[in-house]
Amino acid sequence: MPLVVRTYRTDELDQLLELGGKQVAKLVLSQVATMARSKWVQIAQHGLNSTRGDYIAGIQPVRNKGTLAYIELLGRMANLVEQGMEPFDLHDTLLGDSAGFWMESKDGGRYRSIPFRHTIPGSGRGAGLPMGEAFMDSSEGSRAAPHTVLANAEALGKQIYAAAKRLKPGEALEAGLAPLLRGHHATDIYAGMVRSGAAKNKHYMTFRTISTGPSGEGRPPGKWLHPGITARNFVSDVAEFVDDQTPKVISGILQGVLGK
Repeated sequence: MPLVVRTYRTDELDQLLELGGKQVAKLVLSQVATMARSKWVQIAQHGLNSTRGDYIAGIQPVRNKGTLAYIELLGRMANLVEQGMEPFDLHDTLLGDSAGFWMESKDGGRYRSIPFRHTIPGSGRGAGLPMGEAFMDSSEGSRAAPHTVLANAEALGKQIYAAAKRLKPGEALEAGLAPLLRGHHATDIYAGMVRSGAAKNKHYMTFRTISTGPSGEGRPPGKWLHPGITARNFVSDVAEFVDDQTPKVISGILQGVLGK
């Protein structure tokens, strides 16, 4: 999905063109496009959590062509966040014919282990969800099913982290240190957490198994259903920003040229 920034004719721009020609128009375009990209990144930083890193990585550098400037959003996840997605069954995507890494069970079904990374409290949501934050209020626009909300979620995260730091190689975190996050969960989300990595780069992971029966039906039923993604439509916000800022940039450059 591209954002297109273009110069448009105003009396002040006509004055600039008379004074400086096309080079001035390119200067206006360059400044507005650079501002637009910075604004786009800023909106994503404040408006996203777990998908923030993927989305911002998808915002490409400004590409100029004549009196147009393009800023493209690349990447499947980034565009799903921008445009939205309807609910879907994760069995179809993670265990479908086009998916890799699944194994066949004795009865002809399929299964695979899905890793979930838990970062340390207060570390931000770029590489995973910080311990405890799953029990906070959902972000605006979330379609996730209702979940347990704890007033002491931050304190719980610190307790889980303290226990996880004590894990030795081959050990896993016991169940019951946190309540069930959702009603359909069989155990708490930190049960079975393991620690790996070098001393200064520890990773904390849990693994959950998704499986289907021989006919492709999810088992047990009613789990691993993705609620979908609410379209963020950040491009519209950036487009409004461009419309607001372009006349100001033109006016500022004109005043500079005329020495006002």
